[in-house]
Amino acid sequence: MVKSQVIVVAGANGQLGALLVESLLDRADAENKAILVRCLVRDGRGRDPILKGFKRSNPDEVEIVEVDYDTESDVERALAGAHCVVSVLQGLRGVVVGVQETMLKCAIKCKVKRFIPSDFSIDFTRFPDGYNRNLDWRREFHSIADKMITDAKADMDVTSIYNGAFMELLGGAFLVRYKQKEIAYFGSSTHKMDFTTYKNTADYTAAVCMDTGRTPKCLHIAGSQTSPKELQEIASSVTGVRHRLVWMMVPYWLLLVIIWVLRVMIPYDEDDVTPIWQKFQYAYCFKFIQPETLDNSRYKNITWTQPAEIILEAHVEVDGYEPDKKDK
Repeated sequence: MVKSQVIVVAGANGQLGALLVESLLDRADAENKAILVRCLVRDGRGRDPILKGFKRSNPDEVEIVEVDYDTESDVERALAGAHCVVSVLQGLRGVVVGVQETMLKCAIKCKVKRFIPSDFSIDFTRFPDGYNRNLDWRREFHSIADKMITDAKADMDVTSIYNGAFMELLGGAFLVRYKQKEIAYFGSSTHKMDFTTYKNTADYTAAVCMDTGRTPKCLHIAGSQTSPKELQEIASSVTGVRHRLVWMMVPYWLLLVIIWVLRVMIPYDEDDVTPIWQKFQYAYCFKFIQPETLDNSRYKNITWTQPAEIILEAHVEVDGYEPDKKDK
């Protein structure tokens, strides 16, 4: 009997986590590989309906394990026998640094071959500390992870996947203002940004999880590398309505001032992962990002979604018609 490859997904009940579980099962089926996807959820959340659905459809390939991330022995039990541990956990510093540090420590003890941290974002190694709180925490975890791997002399790959911005943001008034028929941007209209859908990110991550060879410290992917000017052309083409290109008239230095004012002067929930000023920090950090040499081709059988599809769906939702069906 072929031994199943055990992949542990921490945060499997989240948006990206559930897609990753689905992608792992689909890829294993397509490649005729034996797999066991161990879905980790916090205590009391084991009855997640989506994960229960995966379990019903794939009783021998899916485990749902409730875990107390604050208890090292509990985490170690959950990671036992794993080939790869992937974290898609989201939260504040206690999660990004604290929980992931515990997970990595236990992964080293369990002799896991690969650890994929929850870095799914722009490549924050390209700019210094202080410009993005959430990404600073991830950089802090990287420093801890490097030391842990070195001190333990662990034969483990810690591999980050940088997907840029999630392309679905283009359907929610990020850059594209559907009612106003505008593309609003900071900086340069020709500055390209990386966009990748949640589904494509999950598909690629599944391939990295199942890889039996060595994987590098970082992998860069993007469904599209697109500038605001190109988004204007795409939006105008797929909707049949000309979209204006609108510069926000805010230089980057002034954006920093706005971020400071929002953070200091406007109350916000300390438990909010993305308060308004944090969202502006992400916008600011795009100034540091240049298009990467992509690793898309490292794994096959991934169909990369393009911005036109996301923009058309959002346009139909806002305007209530498809361009070719509009009454003449």
